[in-house]
Amino acid sequence: MKRFTKKIVKVRAKWMDMNIYEALNNNEFEVFYQPQYDLITKKIIGAEALLRCKKGQQYISPDNFIPLAEKEGSILALEDFVIEEVCAACKKIININRFAKLAINISKNNLESGTLVEKIIFYVNKHKIPYEMLQIEITESAFIEDTIRVMKCLEDLKRLNIGVALDDFGTKYSSLCILKDLPIDTVKIDKCFVRDINHKKGRIILKHIAMMGKALDLDIISEGVEYQEQLLFLETIGCFKAQGYYFCKPIREEEFLNKYYLAI
Repeated sequence: MKRFTKKIVKVRAKWMDMNIYEALNNNEFEVFYQPQYDLITKKIIGAEALLRCKKGQQYISPDNFIPLAEKEGSILALEDFVIEEVCAACKKIININRFAKLAINISKNNLESGTLVEKIIFYVNKHKIPYEMLQIEITESAFIEDTIRVMKCLEDLKRLNIGVALDDFGTKYSSLCILKDLPIDTVKIDKCFVRDINHKKGRIILKHIAMMGKALDLDIISEGVEYQEQLLFLETIGCFKAQGYYFCKPIREEEFLNKYYLAI
């Protein structure tokens, strides 16, 4: 076991030395998509865009390169890449499903940069897509430091009709205090809560998150759905939007478009 652990640490350290800008220039980054489903209509309502990096024949997890990108400041360049790729994907499906939303994870670095809205406007105009096809996903940690600047950024995004989702809800800081003030329209229930439905306390927490979200007129999307039992419980408490391996793992853009849109 000790030998295995050392090997994992060694592999992780190897990728921590990677040059993000060099990898971008070498086209080593690629956007994957994990579909999101409406459990009532049984149709896809969009997808979450997830960044991957390919070194040779091996895909590197974002857990390995995102912390590095945030530390050295290249996270903005990575997210610029994702924003443009997602806008280009929206262009490909606009005539088939204008109401689909593609979600982009945005770091607090970008929210605080003061340039995020301007960059999104640029890429939306470049690819000639409606703003409402985009959704920005943020985490609660984005509000720890520069709350005023982040709030202004989110309000500007909302004025453009861009959706805003609070990701990993309930796993970090003062969730309820944040929830009542944020200009958001969607709450994403973290997979740790979905995974806990076999326990009474887990079911109670999920049920009350769903009740609270509906009372605040927010969309609720459950992440990490892997089993039918989880799906059935979510339906009983009124959570009718979900994503997870039960439906589909994150897949490459070409497969996502061909499977769900272009082949129609």
